[in-house]
Amino acid sequence: MSSPPETSAATERTTVSSGAVELPMLTRTNYHEWSLVMKVSLEALGLWKAVESEKVERRDDRMALAAVLRGVPSELKATLAVKNTAKEAWEAVNKMCVGEDRVKNANRQRLLKEFENLQWKDGELTDDFAVRVNTIVCGL
Repeated sequence: MSSPPETSAATERTTVSSGAVELPMLTRTNYHEWSLVMKVSLEALGLWKAVESEKVERRDDRMALAAVLRGVPSELKATLAVKNTAKEAWEAVNKMCVGEDRVKNANRQRLLKEFENLQWKDGELTDDFAVRVNTIVCGL
């Protein structure tokens, strides 16, 4: 029996399954990655249009909303389940995670400072460092 492949903290992901497509699980720190992967997943399922527009078939809207609900922690489910559309739920998640403009600006300033102070950690793999850099840049 072979040993499992090594994984670093940077490549470890929490996911939930939606048929053949794995949906990411939202955490306190992964909104940007979550929203990107969720968007691509919903596009693959043919459901992204339900997030962009309220003029979609009810079945598609409900399926998109269900996918969003499967990708958020249990404490957010009740808040989002009462939304009328997948678009409203998506926007609510965005507002909760990204916040208003002043919060966005404060987050940008924090990320800029983090980028300016970025250094290799002892024993850090190149891939892990690249993921840290990419995470900061994507957040900007």
